[in-house]
Amino acid sequence: MSTQAPSPGLVASLRRLLAHVAVLLATRAELATLELQQLRARVLRWAVLIVLAAVLVLAALMTVSVWVAAVFWDGPRGWVLGLLALAYLGIAAALLLALQRSVQRSPPLLSLTRDELLKDLDALRGRASAANQPPANDVAS
Repeated sequence: MSTQAPSPGLVASLRRLLAHVAVLLATRAELATLELQQLRARVLRWAVLIVLAAVLVLAALMTVSVWVAAVFWDGPRGWVLGLLALAYLGIAAALLLALQRSVQRSPPLLSLTRDELLKDLDALRGRASAANQPPANDVAS
């Protein structure tokens, strides 16, 4: 039995292929890193805004509550403070809903990286030409 050594052309082709795969993976890793950095900045910005808003809202609420209690000192002080508490709760709920919507609208984690990897997979499977063609108009007559 004789074993043939792989031809130099095959070895060189495999090396080039591995080099291209390494470059492709490095590029996708850079894209993932950029997306994670953007996410970190966005989360940090949200956290700072939440903390600042909470501190300012608490200061304003305390000030308004003391002022209303002073204005209605001889009147229906309890009812007024109860209505103020309900108003504060309503505003807080609206702010939390706005924050929830903002978080839900943010793009999924690493979505651009996933999209690029799917394009790469399609290209490797030979679907690149089909993906770049415009869709056919199917008009029912």
